[in-house]
Amino acid sequence: MAATAQNTNNTTTRSILLAEKLTRLNFTNWYRNIRIILMYEKKIKFVEQPMGPALDPETADPKTIDKYYETVNLEQEVVCLMLSSMSPELQRTLEKYNSHDMLKELETTFKEQAKHKLFEIVKVFHACKKEEGQSISSYLLKMKSYLDTLECLGYVMPNELGVTLILNSLNKDYDQFVQNYKMHSLGKTITELQAMLKLHEKGYGTQICNTLQGLKRSKKLKHGALSLYMGNGMRATIEAIGSFDLILPSGLIIVLDNCHFAPTITRGVVSISYLVENGDIHTFTNYCIFVSKDNVFYFNAIPHDGIYEIDMHNIYPNVSSTFNVTNKRVNYSLDSSYLWHCRLRHINKKHMDKLQRDGILQSTHVESFEKYKSCIFEKMTRKPFPHQVERAKDLLGLIHTDVCGPFRTVSREGASYFITFTDDFSHYGYVYLTKH
Repeated sequence: MAATAQNTNNTTTRSILLAEKLTRLNFTNWYRNIRIILMYEKKIKFVEQPMGPALDPETADPKTIDKYYETVNLEQEVVCLMLSSMSPELQRTLEKYNSHDMLKELETTFKEQAKHKLFEIVKVFHACKKEEGQSISSYLLKMKSYLDTLECLGYVMPNELGVTLILNSLNKDYDQFVQNYKMHSLGKTITELQAMLKLHEKGYGTQICNTLQGLKRSKKLKHGALSLYMGNGMRATIEAIGSFDLILPSGLIIVLDNCHFAPTITRGVVSISYLVENGDIHTFTNYCIFVSKDNVFYFNAIPHDGIYEIDMHNIYPNVSSTFNVTNKRVNYSLDSSYLWHCRLRHINKKHMDKLQRDGILQSTHVESFEKYKSCIFEKMTRKPFPHQVERAKDLLGLIHTDVCGPFRTVSREGASYFITFTDDFSHYGYVYLTKH
């Protein structure tokens, strides 16, 4: 039973260590695994020294001959082990060698070749640069293949050196990322750096919001499934992804797709590249950025502390309409019937025709447009106000509550919201500061 268990252990060990066949690139790893197996089975001497001359059965002592044949059988086991772990091409070439001569032949064939290959891979790895327009995923895949090849050749790249070489090979689009990484000495592994770079690339064209108000069709994420790395090296957890209705001072609404909800972020982020992809035009001036689409002004962004912030003052008070930024192309001019329909509280075409006949509106072609939510809402009948105020007749009979936030400036304890409780009878009120 003991011998059977030992044979089973030997077979298991061999299958694990020799799972990868010897090729022309992995000789160093293969040789290391072979040595581990032979040392475990106490047969390493067969590859380290030659067998010696054969004995003459007629003149040698019978006990010596029996021991000699036992040694020959063990050496043949080593030969079979080595051949079984090679590719068919190498098996045909080396099948007539003994174990010691076979290893010498392999060292002669592959060691110099491996050194030359190692030199070439290191040279290419150092010279590799990310090309303009190349995705970070494909670039990192190429760098990872170089590292894997170096490992097969017996050279394991130190983590700090590998991270430094990858950072130095990035183009100017990642200068800010590299600067933040070095400034905060993050000390990540190569795998963690790859995840950070992929997340950084996904950040282009990604919107960020810190409130659920306005977030529609959102998909909740598992805790820790996705995070955003900020400029100071901190990480903000993404809790949901959906479409966000950005309500502008003019009354226009921009629907921001792929919006990431991160409650710990102090301010929302709108991607200029996303607006450009959706047909919006942004014009940079000495003072701000003007964003428009189809000759319709949407908003302007004013620089503040190095960041462009959307101006929330209504500089065009006469514009009051709803307009969704989607991939669907539309063509509404400033004098279109659709915009006048929105400005005049969703009046019907009959009244618009009358205003044009009376000369109040400029004569335009009254095009047809679909019904939408805000238009239907404007025409809904409101429930009449009863003109009676209900008051509580005893203490705590009616409590008024309100929540306000998030605020850009947080309290000393980090709170960005406050909630109020007011008793209707006594008018006693209390304010609580909250972080979420």
